[in-house]
Amino acid sequence: MVHQPKPIYTMPGVLAANAALSVGEIQDLNDQVAALMKASVDYFGSEPKFSLRIEINSKSEPTREHIEKFNQLLEEVSAELKLQ
Repeated sequence: MVHQPKPIYTMPGVLAANAALSVGEIQDLNDQVAALMKASVDYFGSEPKFSLRIEINSKSEPTREHIEKFNQLLEEVSAELKLQ
């Protein structure tokens, strides 16, 4: 069963797209970021804001060491990304 994220509730006037993406789809998104930025400014007058949620359904009890190592990888993307 594929996890479907909960709907995103936004403020009036804010447009949002929400989907659970595969790794390949995230790579496709990366390929489209420049075009999405340009289209957002051209069509809506502002740059898009991207949010990311990473979920891991661990098959065993995660160790603190594994979480820390994973967080080090996430930190290479953003200091704000951390498994909790």
